[in-house]
Amino acid sequence: MYAIWNIKASDIAAELNRCGTYEERKIISAAEKLGYTCIEENGDMLEAIDPNGDRTIIAEQ
Repeated sequence: MYAIWNIKASDIAAELNRCGTYEERKIISAAEKLGYTCIEENGDMLEAIDPNGDRTIIAEQ
């Protein structure tokens, strides 16, 4: 199933060059490039550990 995600982390939105909706794999790729770790899908959210070590929601469906 194809799902569209709304980005919640502003640094990831900036990396992708705009706010909006993206496929999961593009968001994960941008997040990894920015230093996010432990990225996982949790229900209708993508969660990760940000570069500061805090757990954060990076995107929602």
